[in-house]
Order: sequence, then structure tokens, then C-alpha cells
Amino acid sequence: MACWIRSFCARSLMLLLVFSGALMFMPVNHAFSEEVPASQEMIQIKVIEVKGNRKIEESTIRSKLTMKVGDAFDPAVIRADIKKLYGIGYFDDIKVSTEGYEGGLKLVFLVVEKPVVREVQFDGNKKLETDKLREKLTIIPNSLLNQQLIADNTEKLRAYYEEEGYFHAEIVPIVKTVSKNEAVITYQISEGSKVTLAKVEFEGNKALSSRKIKKVMSTQSWWMFSWFDQTGVYKKEYLQYDLENIKALYHNNGYIYVQIGEPRVTFNEKKTKVSVKIPIIEGDQFKVGSVSIKGNTLYSEKELLAKTKQKSGEVYSREKMSKDLIAINEMYGEKGRAFVNVVPTVDTNQQAKTVAIALDVDEGAEASIGRINIGGNVKTRDKVIRREIRLDEGDQYNSRLLRRSRERLTNLNYFETVDVVENRRPGLPIIDLDVKVKEKPTGYMSVGGGYSSVDKFVAMAEISQGNLFGRGETIKLKAELGSRRTSYNFSFIEPWLMDKEIYSGINLYNEKREFQSYDRNARGGNVFIGKRFSEYWNHGVSYTYEKVKLEDISPGASQWIREQEGDNLNSSIGYSITRDSRDSNLAPMSGSRNSLALEFAGLGGDYKFYKSTLDSSWYFPFIWETTFHLRGKVGYVGGYSGESVPIGERFYAGGINSLRGFRYGYVGPKDPASGDYIGGNKTLIFNAEYIFPLVPESKIRGVVFFDAGNVYASNEEFGSDFRYDAGAGIRWLSPVGPLRLEWGYNLDSKEGERKSVLEFTIGSYF
Repeated sequence: MACWIRSFCARSLMLLLVFSGALMFMPVNHAFSEEVPASQEMIQIKVIEVKGNRKIEESTIRSKLTMKVGDAFDPAVIRADIKKLYGIGYFDDIKVSTEGYEGGLKLVFLVVEKPVVREVQFDGNKKLETDKLREKLTIIPNSLLNQQLIADNTEKLRAYYEEEGYFHAEIVPIVKTVSKNEAVITYQISEGSKVTLAKVEFEGNKALSSRKIKKVMSTQSWWMFSWFDQTGVYKKEYLQYDLENIKALYHNNGYIYVQIGEPRVTFNEKKTKVSVKIPIIEGDQFKVGSVSIKGNTLYSEKELLAKTKQKSGEVYSREKMSKDLIAINEMYGEKGRAFVNVVPTVDTNQQAKTVAIALDVDEGAEASIGRINIGGNVKTRDKVIRREIRLDEGDQYNSRLLRRSRERLTNLNYFETVDVVENRRPGLPIIDLDVKVKEKPTGYMSVGGGYSSVDKFVAMAEISQGNLFGRGETIKLKAELGSRRTSYNFSFIEPWLMDKEIYSGINLYNEKREFQSYDRNARGGNVFIGKRFSEYWNHGVSYTYEKVKLEDISPGASQWIREQEGDNLNSSIGYSITRDSRDSNLAPMSGSRNSLALEFAGLGGDYKFYKSTLDSSWYFPFIWETTFHLRGKVGYVGGYSGESVPIGERFYAGGINSLRGFRYGYVGPKDPASGDYIGGNKTLIFNAEYIFPLVPESKIRGVVFFDAGNVYASNEEFGSDFRYDAGAGIRWLSPVGPLRLEWGYNLDSKEGERKSVLEFTIGSYF
């Protein structure tokens, strides 16, 4: 019996050694036999080892293995595990070997990792910068070499070249092994010539002109300023977007069954220019037959229809329809109905070419505000944000106040973005608000120089913080040294004194400025305090104390100017009241700003005068993100107790903030003897502007304008002899503040006056 057992064990051991030897020399892609002899079915895996890995964690490899210690040896499972390991894309080679181990098998996975990418290079690119190309890649140094990823990045680069107009660019990736474990990827690039868009044409359009259609397209033919507005390049994805814009244009003009065909794209012989022709089948135009509303109880049908733009007999417009739905939702939102749902139904009458519009209103339940959560603020304190939100927890929902809250937070100019997300609690008429902000730098420090159209060469230094310690306070220290002007200024503003809607501040200054025939020095400051007494209204009082000195008066200066030579003290009190409903302080599109300012001087000083100024600006949104801006300014100043009005307190016109076709101060009364412009007691100025986007992503806008007005002496008829100018300009919300570059043309120039004036400034818009 013992002999039989020894014989059986010897035969089993021999069979096991033979099988193990076969496994050790098995090639990687060898398919394990699905048929396993009965004698091998119970061979148990005692140990699993992983060898050869350098960057890939052993735990990552083991997590892909189905075969575990203690399992029965199964070639089919090992084959599947090898396939899984290849699938993760980290290995060039995988070998599996076995050896006897404590009555079972030791399974060894020997892996050969792919090389590491040492560097990604570009060769042949001249038109597009290497840094721009590198931004398109998802391959990074020290990552494992992946052929599929290399191919994907090749397509990304090719797509980028097509976006820039290089349709014939050839890109070939070359992989070079520089050591046993490292490789360098070089993208060989042949850029070819840039393909420009020669023309865009339409076929079949009769109702709408080609010019009108092109206005809604981003795909535009090449012109002399394409380098600036980034037009003139054919981009397939942009063209597909334009087709939807063309369809929307027709829908907004009543052509609800318009068909826009596939564009035909053709190249010239040299393949340097491309032409696009878009076929259009316009169909019939439809008008509005009737508009009806049902389901409404909170508002009458007459009240709701008064807010809609779609009227019976007018051309049907989907854009107007969308605006009508928004307007009705806004009406209900202001009454706390956050869950209102307005469903439109449009029935067409093919014979009459009309549409019947039916609006079904589900008014929903009255909603209230739940929690208000503030997020994203790192520096700014929660209370600074919360005090600008016009709703409190527990208040009735109000869409108008929510919109105003966004405007107020944006106008703080502390944040790049402001998002107010409304989250309804499941099953409850309660809305939680998530106010998410992304802060931007509010501190500013600069040292530099420039050229001002008024003050000529200027050296500048400024340190300011618009959100001091996250409390919303503003502090600024500024110095300007110019050939005509020198000034030093310090200011501090507290927008919420003692956490009340009371603002206060102080401003200290020392200024010297050279005028045509004299120099004026002013040192002093003012303090102010005011209160906001409604959503759009505020008023305040101020006190100014300054010492003014006129010196270096030229011999030929006006006698009236010479009489003011020397030191004078100005001690005055002021009052102002303002209503500001603009949607933005820096780039308003709608709303208005109206202010009345009064000043009375003579509280112990040398000057005795009273002054009043009324300034009114109105913004009217128009199509395509454009705006009309109308402004009017009227002012009066007079002396009392036998004193005349000081020259520095009189009104002057001309320059970038009043009549832009004239130099600053060169409009109004002149001294007949000396020819000096001496300012006036009265002023009346009108400005009309049309503002439109030029480069929206860079916040650059264009403006065309017309100005009219004048300044009058006390003995001149108020409102007579208007001066006129017109012009154009560019406005940019730059990182250092609003920049204006405007050219004005004098429409009625007189002898000695310039025909036109080009001016620029960095500061607030008027």
C-alpha cells in the first residue's frame, strides 16, 4: 500500500513539473486551453506575484485580476486577466509563469510598462505659437506613452489649425525612444497657407435680403479688419450654429416653415480661398390671428395681454413669443408665484396664413424663501454679501428683488461672477437660494506713465483697495505728476456705517494745474455722509474746506482773472439726492441715473456763491445687445453779498465728458480783451449715444454720438446758440478701469477752433 502511494505521488509530481515548465515558456499571446485534465482541476493558487512594474502601483494591477489566492488554477481566467491588464493601456508586454509552491502553484505576472513621456515637442509651426498648441494637448510629461492618446491629440491639433483657418495643415506624430524607459513625442507640422472666406452667398431668399441674413451670422467674409474682429475664416462648427441663427431669423419674421439646406463649400484652384452658398426655401409668411389666455386667476386676461408683444394682425415671431412667456413669468414671480408654468399652443391656418396662440397658465402655489447660503467668498465677509440681497429668509419669493440682488452684487465690483441658484425643497413651496460668487482681485497697485489728451505727459502711481479686509470699504492713495497737472489724493469710503444703509467718507487732495493764462493750486478736502432711503434713492450732505491760490498769471490775462490772484479760502456745504436704477455702474444697458447737487459757500471763507446742477442719464436697451443713451445736464451758479463766482467754480464745456468735438474749456464766454475762456454762470448740455458690442468677450464696445449745448454768461440768453458735434469711439472695461477713446468732430467750427478732437481717459463713464 505504501509503495502504491509513493508511486502515485511521484507520477503526480512529475506531471505537475512538466505542466509548470510548459507555462514558463508560454508566449504572451498564447491562449490557454479551455480543456483542463481532471487531474489539474484542483491545483490551488497559493501565491500571486507581480514583477516588472515601476510606475504602476501593484495594487492597481491586482485590482484587475479575477484570479485570487486560494482559487483553482484555470487557464481561461488567466487569459481573461491578461486581456484586462492590456486593456488599461499601461503595458507593452505581459508574461505569466508558474512554479510549484507548498502543494500548489505560485503565479507570477511579469509586466513591461510602456515608456514614460519625457517631453512633447513641436517642429514646423510658425503661424501658431507653441504655447497655444501645448494648451490643446492632454498628453503631459511623465505620463505613460499611449498611442491612442497620441492619435487623439493629433486630431485636437488639426482641429485647432482648422479653427484658425489652416485647413491644409499636416500633423504627423513621431515617437522617439531616448532611453530604455523614456520617449520624446515630436509633432511634425506643415502648416500650409491660411484659407480665407472669400464670400457667403444665399440661394432662394426673396423675403429677407442677404445683408439682413448676414447680420445674424458669425461666419463673415474676409475684410481689411478681419485681424481685429476675428472674421473671414471658415469654421465648420460656427457655420452649423449660423444655420440655426438663420432659421431663427426667419421664424421671427413669420416664416415658420422655412427650410435651410446644407451649405455648399467650394475652394478656389489654389485652395487658399473658400466660398459658401446656403440654399433657402422660405415658405409662406404667417401672421398672428388671435391670442388667448386661460387658467389665470391672479391677473385678468387684459392685464396679461398688456404685457405681451404678440398682437393680432402682426407678423408672428418666436422671439416675441419667448419674451411674452418671460414677461408673464416675471409678473407672477413678483407676486411670489415661483412655480408658475405657461404652456403655449400654436395652431396654424394654412389657408389664411395665420396662427392662433393660446397660453395655458398654471399659476402654482405661493412660494417663500428658505435658507440663503453664501459660497465662494474667501476674503469678502458674508454680511457684505447678505446686505446686498433684497430678500430675507422667510420672505415671500419675488423675482424682481432677486434680479435686483444680482445687480447689486455685481455692481460691488468685487466678483468675477455672481450666480444665484434657486433650489426648491422637495414637495414644499419653499426655495433655498445658493448665492455663489467668484472673487476677483480688488487691490490695485501701479506705477507708470502715459499721455493724456488734456494734461499731456503724466507719470502716475496708485495704491487702492476696493474691499478692505473683506469689509467692503474703499481706500485709495494716488499721485499724478504731469507737465500741466500735479495732484496727490487720498480717499476712504465706508459704504455701510455701523452696518446701516449709511455711507460716509473723506477725501484729501493737493492739486496744481496749469491753464491757458494762469496756474491754480488747491489744497484741502471734504467729508460726506449719506443714506439710502429706498431701493434706488439716496441723499447726503458734504462739507468742503480748501485753500485756493491763483499764481503765475500771464501779463495778457483777463482783468477778472487778475483780480483773483493770491490765496482764497473756500468753505462750503453741499447736498445731493440721487436716483440710480441702472443695471450696471460700469456698462449699463438699461435704467437711469438722475441727480441733483446743491452747494452753498460762505461758511467763514472768502468765497460766497451758490451752485446747483441737475444731471440725468437714461439707457434704453435695443437689439443685439446694443443700447441708446440719452443725457441732459443743466447747471446754475451765482454769487451773493456783492461777490462774483470764483473762476474755479464756474461752468466749462468741451472735452470727453461734455462736448466731445471741442477741447476742454473751449466752449462758452471769452474775455473780449484777452481772449481767455472764463467760464459761465449757466450751462445746458445734451448727449445722445448709440453703444454696441465690438469684441464682447473682451468687454470692448463701440459708440457713435451726437452732442449739443453751451455755457452762458449771466447776461446771455439761456439755451441759445447751441454748439454741435458728432463722432465715434471705443470703450473697454480694462483691468485698470473703464477706458474711453473718442473722436469728436466740430459741426460748426469757428475761426481759431479745431475741426476735431481725439481724447482718451481712464475712469468712470458719464
